[in-house]
Amino acid sequence: METLKGRKPLCFNPVLGATTDLVAEARRSLGAANATGLEWGVRPPFLSRVVSAVCRDGILKVEHPKSAMLRPSGSWADRQKVPAYNLFYADLEADAKARIGIWWANKALP
Repeated sequence: METLKGRKPLCFNPVLGATTDLVAEARRSLGAANATGLEWGVRPPFLSRVVSAVCRDGILKVEHPKSAMLRPSGSWADRQKVPAYNLFYADLEADAKARIGIWWANKALP
């Protein structure tokens, strides 16, 4: 395990798209996605406004979603696996698209 050796941890809030300790209320969340049971390449529907997030002491704290499809399920062993859902899918997608758009706009084309 790598220690921080006295350095402060960096926490990125995916709802706000920034390293900040401001609270991102659930109403600002663009959407979680659950790909359980979907065929490869099928885009899952987004469940917006389901989770809030805030950075506290360098750790992202997340509200437990109310939707059963966004919670671990199955046996104890199944719950230890990486879940088939992502609480910040739409937020991360929008952030990536915006960053790529900025990069392309500033890129000098030959």
